[in-house]
Amino acid sequence: MKKILITGGLGFLGSYAIERYKHAGYHITIIDNLSTNTIQPDDEICNDCTVIIKNILDYKWSESEPFDMILHMASPVGPAGILEHSGNMAGYILDDIYWATEGAQKFNCPLIFISTSEIYGYRDSPVLLEEHEDKLLVGDFKVRNEYSIAKLLSEIVISNKAKVSNLKYQIIRPFNISGARQLPDAGFVLPRFVTQALSGDDITVFGDGEQVRAFTYVKDIIEGIFL
Repeated sequence: MKKILITGGLGFLGSYAIERYKHAGYHITIIDNLSTNTIQPDDEICNDCTVIIKNILDYKWSESEPFDMILHMASPVGPAGILEHSGNMAGYILDDIYWATEGAQKFNCPLIFISTSEIYGYRDSPVLLEEHEDKLLVGDFKVRNEYSIAKLLSEIVISNKAKVSNLKYQIIRPFNISGARQLPDAGFVLPRFVTQALSGDDITVFGDGEQVRAFTYVKDIIEGIFL
């Protein structure tokens, strides 16, 4: 049986990853510190999984069983969810990526890194982005830029390590994932709309309301990651 380690597995995206890899016959080990979880360790989704509740940097590779794949999803997320980490965000993300690459190299297994579409920055007009498009840092140095630049630097670290070592990797840049289990607290649009509508509250709209947003259904992005 193949073994996969999923960091942040109790989060929104992680919970669907558990279901998909379990369906494919993997034994799943989950590491999560319960900072942004959407399911609990005793949720039925986690049945037959090994669940470890701790910060991932406290998980020592020297004491770990080998894995066939590492799926690194752990990260603060959301326009509102990242605010409390201002000034610390870059350290969290980069420390975690060095940890993750160390494990992948130790076990000679693929690392899948969940990055973000935020690395592309701001565009003046709508454009269909491709992987090679320029990354644009604009505006002031708020935590959103700290988050996006740390994710981009993590991508650079991974790709450069792979040039001089046995590291095998894939990088995924999700765009506006949505679906059941997503929590509104981190500032995600659709769960906030639904929660406000069900409560009979006014629905929060920023700007003039003419913005166009594209959303990716969570099971579609998970299937892409799996494939």
